[in-house]
Amino acid sequence: MRVTESMGPAWETMKRILFRPFNIGTWFSFGFIFFLQSCIEGGGGNGLNIPRGTGGGGGSHRGSDSGDTGNDLARIAHDLASSIHFPFGHTLSGGSGSGLDPSVIVIIVAIACLIAIPMVILMLWLGTRGQMMAIRSVAIGQANVSEQWNATRDAGGKLFKFHLAMTGIGLLMFVPLGGVAAVVAVPAIRDGEKIESLLPLLIGLGVIAVLLMLPLLLVSAMARNFVAPIMLKHGVGAREGWKRFWAVGRGQVGGIIVFFLLRMLVSLGAGIVGIIAGFLTCCLGFLPVLHQTLMAPWYVFERAWTLEVLASMSPDFDVRSGGGEPAPPAPYNPYGGGGGGGGGGGGNPYAPQPGDNPYAPPGYGGGGGGGGGGFGPPPGGFGAP
Repeated sequence: MRVTESMGPAWETMKRILFRPFNIGTWFSFGFIFFLQSCIEGGGGNGLNIPRGTGGGGGSHRGSDSGDTGNDLARIAHDLASSIHFPFGHTLSGGSGSGLDPSVIVIIVAIACLIAIPMVILMLWLGTRGQMMAIRSVAIGQANVSEQWNATRDAGGKLFKFHLAMTGIGLLMFVPLGGVAAVVAVPAIRDGEKIESLLPLLIGLGVIAVLLMLPLLLVSAMARNFVAPIMLKHGVGAREGWKRFWAVGRGQVGGIIVFFLLRMLVSLGAGIVGIIAGFLTCCLGFLPVLHQTLMAPWYVFERAWTLEVLASMSPDFDVRSGGGEPAPPAPYNPYGGGGGGGGGGGGNPYAPQPGDNPYAPPGYGGGGGGGGGGFGPPPGGFGAP
């Protein structure tokens, strides 16, 4: 498994695709594809965080704000709890009076779920299709959006099912944590306790959430970088893609760890460049599609690097042009293959060959050089078994 050695060929691939020749339409096409990819990866893939203003003055003002933060949060939480109205006029805070009826809260939550769930599914669908389009576009060096959209329909659907299952597993893991936090926090809020009293609970639940999240992030990262290209090349589902990858990858765990660590460092540098580019363009570089277009060299390089590393693990994983994409068909020749110089024996036997006797019956005579070639299936490619 070649990790650092693959960076040079990936850089050359990026220059060939985006700068030889330079075409602004190509950049925007890649930008749109990478924007679709960001629907599932988020933040444009760079972990972009725009700094917010403090909205305050000097150090003394900032210190007073920090000293009152706990009391302010506790007061807000207590007021929110007091607004929830239960039967017989009691509120969550233990007093009486008017407030939000539980049925209203249930309706609000139901409406929010009805809006959020389709949006999440839509983002997953667009994001998985974008990932497959990005893989194929970089592999063949072309970013025809409509062509890539149609060509990745089946592969994108299989990847979408995998991420939908991963999302369901995540909900099963994190919803109980939220329930525990609510059950424990509600009495504290009801009694008017300070927010600091809940910190041990919140920290403990946060640690558990991180421990549960790490395996999901690792599986998602490996699926994005290694399994998805295998699914696209061979036209298989996620389970078969994982089986093929792990049969080879389990013997190269050290290289995989090095790849992800190095990728994190390079991604950090790319994120800094993205922030600088955004501010240099008066924040236009933070807009969707425009951000991915400006950062197209990074996105193309990063995906090409992944494909180079994957190809170094096994020739069966090579989805690059020449390794995974079928060669373009040869121009039609009414006389078939033939010709001198090895590789023509499978051509049209009735084609005139060098050295043939023009008066001999068709199909006889001596020309043609060595055998081989001819009409046959194209060499491997996307969808090959």
